[in-house]
Amino acid sequence: MEQCQIKKSGFDARLIHNTKNVIAIDKEIHRKISGYYSSKKEFTKGKTVREWLTGQSYEFQYEFGLQVLRDFGVIE
Repeated sequence: MEQCQIKKSGFDARLIHNTKNVIAIDKEIHRKISGYYSSKKEFTKGKTVREWLTGQSYEFQYEFGLQVLRDFGVIE
C-alpha cells in the first residue's frame, strides 16, 4: 500500500509503516509504478488507480499492491 493512502484511507499508520509493507525498488521501477497508480484504467471508471483504491479495505489494497509489484517484475 502506498504511504500517501494513510490519510485518505483512515488506516492506522502502523499498518503502513512496518517491515511487512516496505520493499526496496530502483528509481526507474518506482517511477513506472507511480505512473501506473496515477493512470486511469478501464476498471477504475474514470478515476486514477490511486483514487479508485481509496475506500477499499486494507487487505484488498495490500493484495492489489503485491500484484502490481509482480506485474512490474519486482517480486515473483
